[in-house]
Amino acid sequence: MSLIGMQEQQAAAPGSGIAASIQRHPLVAYFTIAFAGTWLLFVPILLSGKGLGLIPLPDAVGLILFIIATYAGPFLAALIVTRVVDGRPGLQAWFRRMIQWRVGVQWYLLVLIGYPLIFGIPAILELGAPTISALSHNWPSALVSYFAAIPIGFFIPTLGEEAGWRGFALPRLQKAYGPLLGTLILAVLHALWHLPAYFVNGAIITGGFNPVVFIANSLAIIAATFIWTWLFNNTAASILFATYVHAVSNAMSGALPKALNLTAPDPWFAFEVLGVVALVVIAVTRGRLGYRGDIRDS
Repeated sequence: MSLIGMQEQQAAAPGSGIAASIQRHPLVAYFTIAFAGTWLLFVPILLSGKGLGLIPLPDAVGLILFIIATYAGPFLAALIVTRVVDGRPGLQAWFRRMIQWRVGVQWYLLVLIGYPLIFGIPAILELGAPTISALSHNWPSALVSYFAAIPIGFFIPTLGEEAGWRGFALPRLQKAYGPLLGTLILAVLHALWHLPAYFVNGAIITGGFNPVVFIANSLAIIAATFIWTWLFNNTAASILFATYVHAVSNAMSGALPKALNLTAPDPWFAFEVLGVVALVVIAVTRGRLGYRGDIRDS
């Protein structure tokens, strides 16, 4: 059944209560649950010694809450809303996309090799000889760190995010608003969803909340989202591949400073690099970002 037909059937069926509200407004329901599930679990972390210092909380417990927060947010939101709106068939299709790995080896290589190139080359050109010297000494350990972080980051915490952001929200946002506006809406909300983590020492940055870092990182997330939409649309809406892209991105953010001895990275660097790449992708695709229609219409 197409999405339009499903919506017409739902609209024709009288109903009230939470389930009926979710059916009428699936995106609003998704984002509400995604934010609430994550932010509520962050409350004890924010009150702990890593945050405001108001309650004792063992670091191990805080780490567990941090990991669970993504699965209690975007993942759980996607699971609940998909089950209510699309039923068991929709849920089964959602799970199938989590193990959908056949998208073309070229896309895996593009991401795996592309991230070091698009970040490494501009950093070396900008910072010059010291980074070349550092790279000549550090590249073996940085490479190990990069490859080791990808499988770990795939589950902690990236799958918890991507099952929702691109697994659930992006197809519906593109269907409703088109690829550009739909991606922008997702990008802004995804960036804002990270807000509590900026108040937790060591979660994203060391020290207290830094508005400059928050704004710079948020803009980097927004730019990256346009690139990730293009990748998502060209890999059959695979949640597994979207998770891989996110994991590689996180791995690169940890490996690059190590490779180049960047003790105080420029907070705007990622946005500048990703912004240029995003503009190129938008221009080359004429704003379509590889979008060919809602995956549930096929």
